[in-house]
Amino acid sequence: QGGYSYVEAFFARRYSVGTRFDYSESVDGPADRAKTWSTFVTWKPSEFQRLRLQFDDTWGDQPTNQRFTIQWTAFIGSHSHGFAQR
Repeated sequence: QGGYSYVEAFFARRYSVGTRFDYSESVDGPADRAKTWSTFVTWKPSEFQRLRLQFDDTWGDQPTNQRFTIQWTAFIGSHSHGFAQR
């Protein structure tokens, strides 16, 4: 069992900040639980790219774990948002 919830606020179409909380159990059963609190900042240099800096703090039945992550997402190929048909 598990779940997550997050909130993200957008600024000037290319920037956003947010936070996320998630809870998860191991597939072996509820004896191995983890809770993670994350905060992130996202910048979209174009509609085909996204760069995100994120901090995670994990605690629970596992040892406490903190990490920074940089994620770059690239969208490849032509695509349409359907605006031409409206």
